[in-house]
Amino acid sequence: MNLSRRTGMKIFPFVVAVIVVAFVVSTIRAVRTAKYNRVLIAAVESQDAQSAILALNNGADPNLTYNRETENQPLWRQLWSQITGRKPGGSPILISAIQNFNLGNETNGSVLFAFIRAGVNLNIHGEDGDTPLYLGIRSNNEVLVDLCLSHGASAQSGNPADGTPLTRAIVANQSATPLVLLKYGANPNSRDILNRGDCSSFAGTWKMSHLTPLMCCMVSHGQTSMTSLADSLINHGADVNAVDDQGRTALMWEMVTPLDTTEMVKSLLLAGARVDIRAHNGDSAIDLAKKRCLALNGPEDHEFSTHTQMDPVSVGGVNRFNSTEDFSQTSINSPNMLRLLQYALVKQTGHN
Repeated sequence: MNLSRRTGMKIFPFVVAVIVVAFVVSTIRAVRTAKYNRVLIAAVESQDAQSAILALNNGADPNLTYNRETENQPLWRQLWSQITGRKPGGSPILISAIQNFNLGNETNGSVLFAFIRAGVNLNIHGEDGDTPLYLGIRSNNEVLVDLCLSHGASAQSGNPADGTPLTRAIVANQSATPLVLLKYGANPNSRDILNRGDCSSFAGTWKMSHLTPLMCCMVSHGQTSMTSLADSLINHGADVNAVDDQGRTALMWEMVTPLDTTEMVKSLLLAGARVDIRAHNGDSAIDLAKKRCLALNGPEDHEFSTHTQMDPVSVGGVNRFNSTEDFSQTSINSPNMLRLLQYALVKQTGHN
């Protein structure tokens, strides 16, 4: 017993010494971090790239959140925040840095790398909900997008109040970014919950909300070619028969596109898009195609041409459509496209 007590008495000072040393080291680190946090905040506010890199390399917290009140706090209060682990409210320093430095361009790309080396959370949300990745998409900064994704940012880390990175990139008519997002695992069936305005056409006014990426392709197709991107979405598992909150499919959205949509329609049909699905108002894709012909070309286009012969050729279990006429040169407004949809209806349902 006496031996144990003597052993304990010998160990006790050693334990106390270890605790004291650990506390001192922790305090020194906290003081250093608090000091360089202030340097980092000042550097970001003044757009001083070199000082920002210096602060991050010397222990500034890359996940620091701050506001004007934080910036003007005395050092002892910032030190207390470091010791307790309680971060003040405000904007993440990385979000502010991206906005102030335009991170990702050649001049200031090293600042972003300094954040990454310091262990920044690339999925952090700013006060308005944007992530670094989402900011890159909003500003059409492909370099920033690629850097975020290649260093661990989630391809799904968007703005909960705005949409997913994939839908945002497609609606913004970006061609390369959606492919990069798909490469890094973006969900091709994610929903864009934001109402992005109204789409007015011969079919009336449709609200663009709760759209899938494939539907966003149809909407953006009114301004640029999106057929190859739609094919990529389909190859990554996009559901061609998914419906929005009004029961409309991607094929229905394509029917109200102002461009010649022949190739897009063919891609959707080859991927299994059904023409017999009806929206909540009762319209099917064929109904919309008929209305389009009537609105743009007059009642004479309601008569289907009879000289076109179409036969299905089974390729990999998918019915393809061959014709003596080149459908790539056939406008969506022509009766031959209506005949193509009618033929698809027969193949899918067995009746007209």
